[in-house]
Amino acid sequence: MSPRLAWIVDVSVTDNIVFGHRYDPDFYQATVRDCALPNSDETEVGEKGISLSGGQKARLAIAPAVYACADVYLWTVPCLPLTSVHLIDNVLGPKGLLAGKTRILATDSIMILIEADYIDLLVVGEIPETSACNTIMAMKGGMHSIVRHLKEAREQDQND
Repeated sequence: MSPRLAWIVDVSVTDNIVFGHRYDPDFYQATVRDCALPNSDETEVGEKGISLSGGQKARLAIAPAVYACADVYLWTVPCLPLTSVHLIDNVLGPKGLLAGKTRILATDSIMILIEADYIDLLVVGEIPETSACNTIMAMKGGMHSIVRHLKEAREQDQND
């Protein structure tokens, strides 16, 4: 599970990402690229990441989890800059570094739903509905309209 707040050690970005795992230069470079941390991996981050921007801290919170190559990932929205199409496409999406891994996200971000295989709706501590995204797309109603609109907007952006 990745923490809600970036847990950053006062060492280089590289050491924060590798974090005790065996160094694999190819996978490391893919992680840095896909987590949008290029040209900063040798940066000393300082105490609590003082030399990094808020976005860099958020992306640096994701990178060690990605590099760890786990079978299951559990994240919450504050840990992920989910508005980043780059991270969705290159890390979380079906063609991202974590393709083939189990990714569980607790989110209120509609943008990520169009990439989800399954959506569990949580209402007052209960899950009244679990559906595959394509099932929601086949239904008519509020959730369908929101997801359809976002999917069309994203496809239009990719075609431009």
